[in-house]
Amino acid sequence: MLDELAARAAGFDAVVRDDRDAYALIAVQARGHRDPGPADRGRPAGLKYYTCLHATVAGRPALLARTGYTGEDGFELFVAPGDAEHLWTALSEAGSAPG
Repeated sequence: MLDELAARAAGFDAVVRDDRDAYALIAVQARGHRDPGPADRGRPAGLKYYTCLHATVAGRPALLARTGYTGEDGFELFVAPGDAEHLWTALSEAGSAPG
């Protein structure tokens, strides 16, 4: 994939680099997930489909994205590898009540 992206970037003002060791990815989905309405405060402002923003999640910096790359609506969190376990635990605990 990296080679393909690098080939497609040729001729553009773009740099393709291998940063896979710099990030951990956590994809969050939930059965029965719905698109929050304007009154919902659980969704970061301005995070529409196929956008991302820098955020703090469970006290750790993260790039929060909403790509739906798995085919389901949900969120992806890109974090430093050392923060992944803390974030996973915090998200699991926060979601334990709904099941």
